[in-house]
Amino acid sequence: MPALKSEAPRMPSTVRFIGPIVSVAVLAALAFYTAALFFGTPYPGLDFTPSNQQVRQVFVSAPADQALKAGDELIQVGARTWQDLEGQLLAVPFDGLQPGQTVPVSVKRAGQPLTVQWVYPGPNTAEVAYRIDSEWFLGFLFWLAGTLTALVLRPRDLRWRLLVAFNFVTAIWLTAGAVSRWHTWGSAVVEVVGVWLSLPIYLHLHWIFPRSLARLPPWIWWLLYGGAALLAMGELLGVVPAHTYYLAGLLSFLGLLVLLALHAVFQSSERRNLGLLLVAVGLAVAPGIGVGLAGAAGQLPALAGGAFLALPLAPLAYLYIAYRHRLGGQELRVNRLVSRLIFFVLLATVAIPVIALVHERLKLLGVDLVIDLCVLLLGAAIATIGLAPFERWIEGWLLGLPPAPTGLLETYSARITTRLDIPALVSLIRDELTPGLLIRQSALWHFAGDGQWQPLYSAGLGQADEPRPEQLPALLAENGYRVPGDEPVAAICPWALVVFPLRIDETVIGIWLLGRRDPDDYYAEVEVDILRLLANQLAIALTNIDQADQLHALYQTDTNRAESERTRLAHELHDHVLHELRRLRMSLSEVAVPPEFLSAYELAAASVREVIAGLRPPMLDFGLHAALVSLADMLDQQVAGTAIINLDVPPSAARFSLPVEQHIYRIAQQACENAVNHARAHTVTLRGTLDPDRIDLIVEDDGIGLSYKGPASIIGLVQQKHFGLAGMFERAALIKATVTIGPAPEHGTQVRIVWQAGLP
Repeated sequence: MPALKSEAPRMPSTVRFIGPIVSVAVLAALAFYTAALFFGTPYPGLDFTPSNQQVRQVFVSAPADQALKAGDELIQVGARTWQDLEGQLLAVPFDGLQPGQTVPVSVKRAGQPLTVQWVYPGPNTAEVAYRIDSEWFLGFLFWLAGTLTALVLRPRDLRWRLLVAFNFVTAIWLTAGAVSRWHTWGSAVVEVVGVWLSLPIYLHLHWIFPRSLARLPPWIWWLLYGGAALLAMGELLGVVPAHTYYLAGLLSFLGLLVLLALHAVFQSSERRNLGLLLVAVGLAVAPGIGVGLAGAAGQLPALAGGAFLALPLAPLAYLYIAYRHRLGGQELRVNRLVSRLIFFVLLATVAIPVIALVHERLKLLGVDLVIDLCVLLLGAAIATIGLAPFERWIEGWLLGLPPAPTGLLETYSARITTRLDIPALVSLIRDELTPGLLIRQSALWHFAGDGQWQPLYSAGLGQADEPRPEQLPALLAENGYRVPGDEPVAAICPWALVVFPLRIDETVIGIWLLGRRDPDDYYAEVEVDILRLLANQLAIALTNIDQADQLHALYQTDTNRAESERTRLAHELHDHVLHELRRLRMSLSEVAVPPEFLSAYELAAASVREVIAGLRPPMLDFGLHAALVSLADMLDQQVAGTAIINLDVPPSAARFSLPVEQHIYRIAQQACENAVNHARAHTVTLRGTLDPDRIDLIVEDDGIGLSYKGPASIIGLVQQKHFGLAGMFERAALIKATVTIGPAPEHGTQVRIVWQAGLP
């Protein structure tokens, strides 16, 4: 049956271009407000806190009567009060002044009003450096994460849209916020609107990230977005108090934390992802903490700004968690990059304050370079020794990646292909392979031909999760990992995270479905590839089983035909040949018959009866026990005192199906004849029990033993021309019995036949 192929719907060109267009637009906005910070904003020689109008830092020196100081509260600049400037979000403080121009600035210092004749300095080195070191560039980091999400990742579903909006909106208000205190080029308006819009976006994203907490009516989200837009508009129009957007920002982050906590409580499978997110955020700020500790020690490193290079960890963590299944062949490289980045961030976080502390403690002139060199050599040694174990620890503990399944293919591929019956194959897959990989949900279906699907096993599935046969052809178009949320995943077997069609060339053999897996339902790409190879071996095994079943059926048909022919011949000999011999004997007078004739007659009749007994033991009509007694008697007559035949089978009236009685008798007969005719045994013992639900017979002899070497198998026996032994195994297979051949306890050979009722 050829695979059913389905084509994914083409994405409309307008949708495909939305990502690049939005990315370019956001980048233009970031560049616009970066230019506003450095070229459009006045350089008054000071910085201030917008919420309370206090001077934070003064960058230029001035005479005492013309100097502003940190802590001064700004009241008025020139003819405009600061309250007016705050109320007009497009009004720029210190705007229109020329370098060297004096402007009266009214402040409140230590609770007392004061007017300072401030000389406007214009662009100056200290203030430019201060702005370079501000938060304006953080927006570009979020823009990078948003661009990667928008351009590279699929599917373009609700989570994709919210993650793009989360990064782009955050990028805009971060960069605009760096200049918003000056109201330059509408930056204050953009920051207010951006922060208010972040509130519903953050809450919506973290409601469904990493997985949805619950399905809410759409009107709730419309209400949340509409309310945020109205409040933003109200703050811009002065209806809502100024700086209320600070509260919106606080609610955004508090709501984010609360929702992540709810995910951790109600979605235990996502705790590893949430832990990764928290670790990423911590590492993003860790180098900054190290720089702060170094500054407290009095030795701020020259490259302290490099601490901010770890900040991309925060937005990129969202990207990694949401779409790590989509990394495909790059997954191992990305995981390795993540673990190495974490290692070097931690190393830098520790190294920065250590270097500062050593410098502060020693304070020796001319040894700074030596100290730095020693610390660098120590760091290199730590990286050389500790990087590999750290990577393995991070990949297991933080990223939730199980150890690489080394040897998995070698261990199971041979075992799978050598299973020649369904129960053994199912036991291997269900009881060993999938539990060993912590797979808790799986199912295997066999395509039996003529459109018939046969379930072989299912594990960890409820009745509602069981796939229906009519659904399976649609799944044949898939191969490998299925991303949750993709269509048609939601419609057909949503629990199945991995689908492997089983094919030989273009012939469909079956389908293997894998679902929930500890600890977080994650299937690494390397594992998917190995499982796909094992699925190919599984297809070969099912093909071998189908062919073996066909050969088994042909052999059973031939055996049944042979037994029927034996029975017919036995009846013919009994009803016709023996009958005619009796008539011949009765037609002769006792006086006229010579003794030689009578002897020849008795010998011929006995030979015919022996042939009849060999073709079909008549005592089988009275049960298996009676037939075994007859077999022992016949063998005893055959050996004529040269060997001892012992029968130790308690009488039993148990009856079995005709094939079971026939094949058990033939196996016992073949074992006894082998002992008498080939093993040169002096004693042959047939013992065991015949219970209604179990037959257990043992044939032992004290002969020379078997010349056969190696484990008993039909193929090996036939190759070494032990056709009688091979026939015993074939007959046992027909009735689901087992035959074991080995040495007797003292010497000779022991053959054991076991049949159990109810076996499939």
